[in-house]
Amino acid sequence: MAAVTAAAAAATGLIFSAWTTYISQEVARDQLSQSKEQNEGEERSQVALVNAWEEHKKDALVLVIVNRSLDPIKDVMVGIILSGSTDPLDENSHELKVATLGTTDSIPPCSKVEIETEDIYATDKEGNVKLDYVSFVDYFLSFRDANAKGWERQRDGTIKQVSHEGSTPSQKRYLSYMETEKYDGPHQAQIDHALRSYAPLDCGKS
Repeated sequence: MAAVTAAAAAATGLIFSAWTTYISQEVARDQLSQSKEQNEGEERSQVALVNAWEEHKKDALVLVIVNRSLDPIKDVMVGIILSGSTDPLDENSHELKVATLGTTDSIPPCSKVEIETEDIYATDKEGNVKLDYVSFVDYFLSFRDANAKGWERQRDGTIKQVSHEGSTPSQKRYLSYMETEKYDGPHQAQIDHALRSYAPLDCGKS
């Protein structure tokens, strides 16, 4: 009888131990899942605070880039394609396009950058000609977040995670565009200078 009781107690102990181990594993799995979701949420919260849009200011069309997060964005690249004509009232005038890429190491927290589309030149059969009535055809903004993950925001507002090992798809497309089409445009130095000429923002305001 004592042996039966001891065996039953041992079996109960094994069952309890197995149950305890199972519960501990489930708790650890839940904690890991919650930590992963929290990290992903923090990444998305910073990315959602990095935006780009176009607006008119005085006589210039401007691309505005803002980082409203409390962390810098790094390895920043901006690609722009513009369209314009020398004189829309001249029947011999035709649409010309320019493409350019600009880079900077970082844009600080709570900062704004404005890239003005002034003095834009394109290449045609007559050489470099100054464009008037310029409009945006396309643009993109790529950067790394605080966790060194790469992101790319498009003109339509969509954003996706990208690899920064080599060029991103948009960067490759723009580089190919600039190489195959003999376009001049805003000199890259001007774009780079604009990206470094950031202004502070009050991140406490919307």
